[in-house]
Amino acid sequence: MGVLMLRTLGVLIAGTFWGLLLFGGLFWVIVVRYSMHSVYSLYLIELVTGIAVGLFVGFSRINKAGLVAAVCLLPPLLLEYGHRFSPPPTGLRLLLLLLGTGLKISIAFAIAHNLAQAAKNSPGATE
Repeated sequence: MGVLMLRTLGVLIAGTFWGLLLFGGLFWVIVVRYSMHSVYSLYLIELVTGIAVGLFVGFSRINKAGLVAAVCLLPPLLLEYGHRFSPPPTGLRLLLLLLGTGLKISIAFAIAHNLAQAAKNSPGATE
């Protein structure tokens, strides 16, 4: 039981680091470096971050992989809400921000959950 908790904690920490690194790096390259402030570039960043964290957590074959993937995206979420807009977002900007966040978390959850379930149900599963 203790080894399983340590493994889950390790995946949580590594997934959180991976999410922060990927989100921050993509945000810097696309928005800051190339000044692409379109909604599409922000959704692309959200999508790639969600897929990457979902794949990382899903392939780690831990229990509750979907939940761990969603929790891994909380620090990038705080980074996003704290630094994306200088004035607080309102109206349509807030709606687009919330839709992008929901997209990222739901994709990460679905990918991690489905990969973990497929790994557990495969004919050579060892856990």
